[in-house]
Amino acid sequence: MSDLERETRSAYDDAATAWASGPDVVYGQLAVALLDHCPTSLNGAMVLDVGAGTGVLGDAARDRGATCIDADVAVDMLARAGGGGRRGVGADGRSLPFRDATFDVVAGNCSLSHVVDPDRMLADAVRVARARGVILFSSFPKATRSHQAWEVVETVLHEHGYERPGWYRHLKDASEPQVGTDGTLAGLARTAGVDAVEVTRVRVETGLDDPDALADWRLGMAQHAAFLDALPADRRARIRATAVERIGSDPAPLGVDLLILIGRA
Repeated sequence: MSDLERETRSAYDDAATAWASGPDVVYGQLAVALLDHCPTSLNGAMVLDVGAGTGVLGDAARDRGATCIDADVAVDMLARAGGGGRRGVGADGRSLPFRDATFDVVAGNCSLSHVVDPDRMLADAVRVARARGVILFSSFPKATRSHQAWEVVETVLHEHGYERPGWYRHLKDASEPQVGTDGTLAGLARTAGVDAVEVTRVRVETGLDDPDALADWRLGMAQHAAFLDALPADRRARIRATAVERIGSDPAPLGVDLLILIGRA
């Protein structure tokens, strides 16, 4: 694991509490959209969620009758995934502690961009999937429409001295572009041994239009955790109040663009 990846893991662990009360609701809907593209029934399936975070994809899979194991290096995020029959394993998605041909579906909800070599994550997904098992991953497209809350929160944070941490700059500049277009994502998957590759772009209309919830969505992101945690409580409250005020009383509902990779082992 590189220093950048250690910093990424630490940032997500630090963000576990804020994530569960903010981004969780959005990523839960992204997970549902990803599973909607699974080409086989999940009822009775054995599913692995790689880079599971707080376990929202596993929740959605279990709602459809699957058994799911959540795997992530950020164990504090996994610890937030309590109840509901969840089973979490601290594991690097590029070196999964499972036997070959174990899972019917191996999925990842926007986790590919969090390692420097996402082809290795996909290759190990193929290894642990059963013959002709489903490989199902999502990523954020390079060209996407941002919501006003994204820009508002970033501006307010910068006004208070925030600077993007190095791991996040690397993620945006180097990691996300590897999985940020139909062609690059499909090519990466084929290189990793994924068969019958298909990439589709979808827009997930979350319906989220509450100013407080939109502010919490952005403020709870991992890249902000260390900065906000270092501030006194009254200053954090002031940042949030300013963000909510600037988002306004009638923001547009949040829509999120996704690339979805569908393939077979």
